[in-house]
Amino acid sequence: MQAEVDRINRVPGAIDRNVAITEAYETLARDMPENDWVRLASYVSVQGGCAMKEADSLLSRLAPDGFISADGMLDALKDANTTIFNSIHPARFAANCGLEKLRECAAEGAVEVPPDIMEALEKMEAGDLRGAADQVAVYE
Repeated sequence: MQAEVDRINRVPGAIDRNVAITEAYETLARDMPENDWVRLASYVSVQGGCAMKEADSLLSRLAPDGFISADGMLDALKDANTTIFNSIHPARFAANCGLEKLRECAAEGAVEVPPDIMEALEKMEAGDLRGAADQVAVYE
């Protein structure tokens, strides 16, 4: 799982990376159809990609010498998209291998899972989807 996350994080270009992230979310949503949180992440990623395309197109025409550059806006959207992806994608590992295995792999350093995200996954496993979503929001 970490190799897949790292591969996607290395995709050059904000829009191309967004496409790869959205595809990963769609796969995760198919693996976890009961998880509304993951399906929402997929939708948000699609919308983020639309925003990136708009920023790339509009800002360069509307404010070429303005305070906000098209590149700056695109970079901000790319960073937000990547951060959200990195925080949500560990759910795939938990779905495929179980939360206990994810804990083991994180303890061994084989996969990176921020403590807030681990807590969110634990809440999700316990059936507290609202608490899990709130914990992800705290992290992000």
